[in-house]
Amino acid sequence: MEKIAKKVNDEIKRGWIGSDHTCPYHPAHFTGQDCYFCYCPFFPCHDTTFGWELQGRHGAVWNCSDCLFIHRTPVVKFIYSEIERLGITDAKDERFDDIFKAAKEKFWKKGK
Repeated sequence: MEKIAKKVNDEIKRGWIGSDHTCPYHPAHFTGQDCYFCYCPFFPCHDTTFGWELQGRHGAVWNCSDCLFIHRTPVVKFIYSEIERLGITDAKDERFDDIFKAAKEKFWKKGK
């Protein structure tokens, strides 16, 4: 968790980049994927809409490997604007929970 928080902090400082074609993993990304958040600031969200818990060797692990929510440009722009508006500079800021809820409400298609 600490490693992910550091990566998210680096992403917040760097700013929005859109698709990162220099990323060695980019060929596996979907066309138009927004790479601002390579590491999800909501991890682990524990929302079963976006992932699930599985048992690892050392206990429960949150798996959201199929989630693309954070990689869609409208979602990223909304989250980024909220980070700026609220002056968030740390991935551990509890206001990320509120941003996640607002983003899901605004962008997630109900009844999918």
